[in-house]
Amino acid sequence: MTANDESVSSSSASEKSFQTDSDDEANQAEIPSSSVTVVRLKQGHGGDDSLPPPWWKKRRERIFRKKTLYMRFPILKWLPKYSAQDFVADLVAGITVGVTVIPQGLAYATVAGLPPGYGLYASYVGCFVYLLFGSTPVVTIGPTALMSLVTYDSGAALLGPEAAILLAFLTGCIVLLFGLLNFGFLIDFIAAPVVAGFTSAAAFTIATTQIEALLGLKFDDEGFLNTWIAVFEHIEETKKWDAVLGLSSIAILLLLRILDQVKLGKEGERKRWQNWVNSTCWLISVSRNAIVIIAASILAYALTEPGQK
Repeated sequence: MTANDESVSSSSASEKSFQTDSDDEANQAEIPSSSVTVVRLKQGHGGDDSLPPPWWKKRRERIFRKKTLYMRFPILKWLPKYSAQDFVADLVAGITVGVTVIPQGLAYATVAGLPPGYGLYASYVGCFVYLLFGSTPVVTIGPTALMSLVTYDSGAALLGPEAAILLAFLTGCIVLLFGLLNFGFLIDFIAAPVVAGFTSAAAFTIATTQIEALLGLKFDDEGFLNTWIAVFEHIEETKKWDAVLGLSSIAILLLLRILDQVKLGKEGERKRWQNWVNSTCWLISVSRNAIVIIAASILAYALTEPGQK
């Protein structure tokens, strides 16, 4: 092989190697660059050895949290801090509220068209339940005038006490469901004038249902307008002493109501006897319902002859 042949072969080899390097660079330029993202899974969100916990376990942990238990059972929060001074204050408050709620319960049962005993049951049974679930100490648990009126208008009283008990049970279920679903915001859509109007109308309706017993009349008419028409038609049959006892009880209740406003001495400068007088006036004013009911019952029993209706 001559020198010319060797130079030609070496030049062709160098051209081939240069062409190969150029092709590799072109191929690398055509392939887009790619990046790898590493994702770390938290415990319980994947992997063969970390399965997610079941839903009931999460729900159980959420329900039995200390914050949730304190919110659902407030007694767990204040009972460990309960003192003897709190007991004395609650004892006085319980007696004061009791002498007010019990007579009201008896009266509200009559408004609902039920025997008075059911009003007595409703006065104290709810307090035992509220002891565990109650969230505020400044509310009175028991029947109300509006509740009694709605019960009467529902017609449950005409079917007997069992129907009223069923109505109370179904109402409790609905209220419990609304509480679990956090539907308390619905009350924001009820305007204050609507509530005031409903309360005022309920007051007139309750007074209408009691006017027959207040005057000692007997008639079968029902309803707001029919009752007042029947009252004026039978006004001559009014029992004098029944009316006197009823109207005088109303007057005494109104007078005892303003007894709470009696304040002897100036604030911070009162003597001991002045504090006793102010406390006594306050207690009498708060217990006015029980005082009037007990006094009127004793008076009616003393003036009523056996067998007289």
